[in-house]
Amino acid sequence: MRNGRYTENPNNKQSKYTQIILLMKNYLNSHFKSPLNVKSLKPFFYIALFLITLSGCETEHINQPTQTIEQSLEQAFSLDDFKDSPALQKEDILIDWTSAVERKFDTSIFYEFSVTHKNASIVNIEGYVSKSSYRLLARFDENDQPEYFLVELLPSVDNTTKELSYIAIADYSGMAYVFDTTGEKIARESYEVGVLQTKSIGNGIGRNLLPRQPAKCAILEGLEPVNCSGGGGCSTSTVTIQHWEYFYDVSYYTNTNQVIDITYSHRESRGQTVKQVTNCHTSYTPPVNNTTAESVKSNPPQVLSDNPEEWPFPDCSSFEYAAVGGSRVAAVKGVRNYFVTTHADGNDLKIELSDIVIPGVVYFNTPLVMTNGEAQTATALLVNEAITATALWYDANPTASANQLEFEFLNEINLAMKSIGGAASRNNLYGISARSVSQYRRNFFTTGNCN
Repeated sequence: MRNGRYTENPNNKQSKYTQIILLMKNYLNSHFKSPLNVKSLKPFFYIALFLITLSGCETEHINQPTQTIEQSLEQAFSLDDFKDSPALQKEDILIDWTSAVERKFDTSIFYEFSVTHKNASIVNIEGYVSKSSYRLLARFDENDQPEYFLVELLPSVDNTTKELSYIAIADYSGMAYVFDTTGEKIARESYEVGVLQTKSIGNGIGRNLLPRQPAKCAILEGLEPVNCSGGGGCSTSTVTIQHWEYFYDVSYYTNTNQVIDITYSHRESRGQTVKQVTNCHTSYTPPVNNTTAESVKSNPPQVLSDNPEEWPFPDCSSFEYAAVGGSRVAAVKGVRNYFVTTHADGNDLKIELSDIVIPGVVYFNTPLVMTNGEAQTATALLVNEAITATALWYDANPTASANQLEFEFLNEINLAMKSIGGAASRNNLYGISARSVSQYRRNFFTTGNCN
């Protein structure tokens, strides 16, 4: 007896079994006429021994600590294959394994953990603060093996003080970048008040990670078909264009201008305009106008990334003009744009995304009275107008082929250039040499000012 509790001598197991048998013998002798000896109790002894052993095994099993899901996820986690980037190094990632939040999506249960980024820098740009927050996502695949994803949340300014969560996005506004454990960016997403606006996929798994579908009002922003009529292969649409200006906070290295983070801030309305758009194609069938589609900025927010080819505006530095004969001429290769539209497909609304690259070289010319800088600045603005006009045409012709869209894009550029007495064509009418051809460049903020 120790502190009021019985303490068994571990070396006295044999005496324990003997005591049990003697107790059984006394009990049976008191109930039977003929006395029993220990030998006759062997069957009872083995039964008792079995029950004692079974009870001991069960007690041992109950007392054995069980590993939690969080502990198993922590034990299996590794960043050995993570490739560091200028903005994120694996040695800076600290995971709070006690902060798990659980939520089920379709057939997968996701576990989200808070992540501390030890050396995260906060960069001030024009009065705004760019601040990112990280989360670790984990789930078990069909083979019951854990897989992990790192999410970088780039909140808008009014979201920076809120508790952020990727699996409970609620009223979040801003960007979300999803990485796998190698550091590859597999998805870019933008949100407004908890609603997924746009999504860009870098790797197949990003498409099915969470079952969130982008809202059509942000993939296509502001174009509402009102009336559609015409005949002989022609269609006329009256469209109301809602004009929006988007604001973003950008952190970058001042010595190289390399973009680190892009944080969505807000958007502001710039009014609306009404325009008639008429298009004629022999193979064109006017769409049934019983749905409302919103659209029209040719470069929706999904293009916001660290890839310059996906930035929204043509940059004036693309057009390197020189005086040739009685005009100023620029030769540019790689003129391209992403166009998005929707159309009714039965009871569904189908989204079409086309990456249009005008093949070869586009030759631009302006009047000689303009300086090179004036011609560059004006051309970038006019190409941007042509992008908007082509986007309108694509909305009126959502089933157009890529070749038709490419033809329309170049045609709209030429029409825009004519407004200043210039032109655009794929014909080299001025004998421009190949070494004078410049590369089409894009700008994240504006078309630029090359004056």
